[in-house]
Amino acid sequence: MSTEQYIDLLLHFNASSNLIGPMDRKTIRYDLIEDSLKAAIHVAPYGRVLDVGSGAGLPGLPLAIAYPEAHYTLVEPRKKRTQFMTIAAQRLGLRERVDVVAERIEDFVQSPDYAPFDWVVSKAFEEPTAFLKDALAWTKSGGHIISMISAADEASLLELANELPVEQVGTMAYESSEGQARRVITWKFSS
Repeated sequence: MSTEQYIDLLLHFNASSNLIGPMDRKTIRYDLIEDSLKAAIHVAPYGRVLDVGSGAGLPGLPLAIAYPEAHYTLVEPRKKRTQFMTIAAQRLGLRERVDVVAERIEDFVQSPDYAPFDWVVSKAFEEPTAFLKDALAWTKSGGHIISMISAADEASLLELANELPVEQVGTMAYESSEGQARRVITWKFSS
């Protein structure tokens, strides 16, 4: 299993399902795969990992390839995306440690078997301040929340964090292939 195999699957299925829009291999590698792996820059995924609004499996599937010691739950309500993730997880040999959930997160967390996660991430589920507040309910005390945001959202997110039971573990600044300023901020939840 490799990220190159995942890119092959993305390109193949994107041709008919438009999972990620028009992208070439190089752009996928940089803006999707490498970007996804930046989520682990401060704290590697561990224990039970939740990827909310996973779309085409981002960042969850690249993280599952790179960090095999964790168990991943990818929550995405859109059927064609969950079908793709299920096929990709199977073909990449990840089915034993990747669960694809075809539900809205609000419904998923209501199930009787639900329990909070150790490590929670999302690339584009909802506005960053809303995600940080919501993620507290999905994260175990002592667990980590990963915010993947545009630089423009950083100030409001840091301001909100002062009011929440989170400690900033680290921030990394970088740019997309198109020069967009991005940030990864890692939080520790201490209820």
